[in-house]
Amino acid sequence: MKTDKNIQVNLCVMGGGAMMVWSSPILLMLQSDPVEEENPLSRPITDEEASWIGALSPVGTLVGCFVPGYLAEKLGRRTTLLSSIIPMAISWVLVFTRKSIGVLYAARFIGGLAVVIPFGVIPVYCGEIAETSIRGILGSFFQIFITLGLLWAYSIGPFVSYMNYCIACAVLPITFFISFYPMPESPYYWATKSRKEDVIRVLMRLRGKKKAEVEKEAAEIEVTVQEAYSKQASKQATILDLFKVKANLKALIATCALGILGLFFYLKDAAGIQVSHVGWLPIFSLVTFMATYSIGLSPIPWTIIGEMFSHEVKSTATTIIVFTCCFLSFIISKYFINMVITFGQYTTMWFFGFFCILSLLFVVLFLPETKGKSLQEIQDEVSGKARK
Repeated sequence: MKTDKNIQVNLCVMGGGAMMVWSSPILLMLQSDPVEEENPLSRPITDEEASWIGALSPVGTLVGCFVPGYLAEKLGRRTTLLSSIIPMAISWVLVFTRKSIGVLYAARFIGGLAVVIPFGVIPVYCGEIAETSIRGILGSFFQIFITLGLLWAYSIGPFVSYMNYCIACAVLPITFFISFYPMPESPYYWATKSRKEDVIRVLMRLRGKKKAEVEKEAAEIEVTVQEAYSKQASKQATILDLFKVKANLKALIATCALGILGLFFYLKDAAGIQVSHVGWLPIFSLVTFMATYSIGLSPIPWTIIGEMFSHEVKSTATTIIVFTCCFLSFIISKYFINMVITFGQYTTMWFFGFFCILSLLFVVLFLPETKGKSLQEIQDEVSGKARK
């Protein structure tokens, strides 16, 4: 699989990233007096209404996260991804109408339903069509394009009108649909349907090779799928968490950064110690955390999703992971301020740092290295089998 094809796939999550944060640059406009400044509504919204505009998108992802895995198995990965344009289009049409706060609520909720489709399917699709040697690199594109979507929205939103901002965000899913439409279905999906010729045809197109050169890989895919469906997945499958061994150091640095940030706020708020001479420390710690998170714990999990699970439970496992991610995102977004008010900034930072430590221990103790291994080799290692 070439890089340009991976870009075509991940344009969908770029649009999803922009949709997730659409409300952030626009809230000031919605809370302004329509007489003095541009406001698409007839009145300024309240703080409570503003919080729900931000929170309803994660609620939509929670409700819809069980659908993509089922559709990916029944309709195929490609068809499921293309279908995401439907709820995205509905969401943006509602945003364009801007008639009432209720319409914006509906738009944000439906937008969450749309975003969860690429989040649940793209890691699986990319893991199944990528060559072993570059699967990890291509898998990291997922988080990169989410970040590009966020950057797109944040860069444009504050400087243009409401309508132009919405158009700029809506262009992304349209671009995805047009560019992704020619892409083939996953060879693993065709293997589940016992369509050997389609498996070979797709591999020839993805690899740019002749039939004789891809027949071995096609046979390996068929064996993997047959083995997966010959056992009872509910008894033998183990759902692993989301990190990779090579992220150990990055996880440790991220943990230390949050710990230092918590210490700074403790000395400032609880102990009453003068910390003005180290005022640079929280900014440095926050930047360090974001940098290490962005190159380790953020992109690697989406790669792991496409690698670590056996074929028969991959869609189900992805659904559970996306649900957990969206649920925690909603909880943290909604209650972070409450934690700071109740427990203080230092306790809140130490709380999140503690979970970074737990993730580090999990990575060290449980996750194998997957670099340079085929999906079947990874499954053999996870299940404790030595491949003969």
